[in-house]
Amino acid sequence: MGLFNRLLGGYSALVFAFLYVPLIVLIAFSFSSNKLVSWPFGTITLQWYYDVLANTQIMQALYNTLIVGVITAILTTAIGVTSTFGVMRYFNRKVAFIILAFLVFPELIPDMVKGIAELMFFVEQNISLSLWTVIIGHVVFCIPYAALLTAARVVSLDVSLEEASMDLGAGRFETFRHITLPLMTPAIFASIIFAFTLSINDYLVTVFITGPQPLLPLVFWGMMHFGISPVINAISTIIFAISLAAALIGFYLMTRTGKKIAFF
Repeated sequence: MGLFNRLLGGYSALVFAFLYVPLIVLIAFSFSSNKLVSWPFGTITLQWYYDVLANTQIMQALYNTLIVGVITAILTTAIGVTSTFGVMRYFNRKVAFIILAFLVFPELIPDMVKGIAELMFFVEQNISLSLWTVIIGHVVFCIPYAALLTAARVVSLDVSLEEASMDLGAGRFETFRHITLPLMTPAIFASIIFAFTLSINDYLVTVFITGPQPLLPLVFWGMMHFGISPVINAISTIIFAISLAAALIGFYLMTRTGKKIAFF
C-alpha cells in the first residue's frame, strides 16, 4: 500500500508539473532581459511591461477584450442561471433534463463549427461584425456552463426552506430575495468566473465573428507570426493575473454563501 501511495503521489506531481511548469517559465521570462526564452536567465527587468503599456494597439485590444468578457459574463449569468433555474424548478424532472440537454448540446459542437455557423447567421441577417457580435457568440458557447452549474445547485437546494419562508408570511418575491437567491450564489459567481475566463481566452469562435476592433487573442496570433516576443510573455502574465484575481474574488464570494449577501 505504501508503494502504491508513493507511485500515486509521484504521478500527481508529474501531472501538476506538466500543468504549471510552463506557466511558471512564461511568467519568469516576462521579467527577463533576454529577448528570447533562453538560458542564462539574464537580469530582471520590467521593460517588457513598459512596452505593453506603451503599445496602443495592445492596450486597446486588452480594453476591448475585458469589456467583452465582463458583458459576456453578466449576460451569460442572467440568461443561463435564470432560465435553467426556472426549468429545473417548475418543470417535471424528466422534461427539465431534456431541456437541459438541449441547453448543453452546443458545447459538444466544435468551436470552429460554431464560429462558422454564427458568422453565416450574422451575414444572413445583415448584421455588421463588431464587439457585440463577439459578445453574442461568446454568450452562446458560455451558456451551457451556466446551465450545468445552475442545475447542479438547484438539485441540491432544500425546497423546504422556501416553503417554510412562505408559511411564515413571506411573499414569493421576498422568499426569492432572502432565501433562494443567497442559496444560488455559488452557481451565480461560478457562472460569472467561467464565462469571463472563457471569453477573454477564446480564439476559434472569436476569429470568425470579430469586427474591426482589435481583441487580444487575435493580436496574440498576429504577433506569433514574428516569433515569441517577451512582450507576449508580459501580456500573458497580465491576463493570467486578471484571471487569477477574478477566480479568487469569485471563490471568496462563494465562501460567503452562508452569510448575508445583499443583492438589492
